[in-house]
Amino acid sequence: MILKGKRSELFSEIGSSHNAEEAVLKVKPSSLLIAHLLSNTKVKRLVCSPGIHKTFTKKVLRALEKMNIRVTVRKARRGRPTSVPDSSIDAARKLITKGSPVRDAAKKLNISERTLFYRLSKRRS
Repeated sequence: MILKGKRSELFSEIGSSHNAEEAVLKVKPSSLLIAHLLSNTKVKRLVCSPGIHKTFTKKVLRALEKMNIRVTVRKARRGRPTSVPDSSIDAARKLITKGSPVRDAAKKLNISERTLFYRLSKRRS
């Protein structure tokens, strides 16, 4: 269950997800929201970004820990999404290691040479 949007939407989402065992928090949680979440669902794991995790008080984190509810921080991927999937870059790398020129590998996979060079250099570092 992903919790994002207006507060009223959050509470209705919680009300309709009684059997959810994981909740992804995309908003700063209030104590009322957490109480409603814990009393109306079977959540055992909360997932949030580092920024949202900072808003949790130590008291709330300790209480969640005592209730055997794990709070997991997942770093959000930022920026523009890549247009070429990693699988295509891996396929190009295999072709290049077999002796195919970069130009041919790029043409075969319908990727520009510049993009291929850029993505190959990013994967090395």
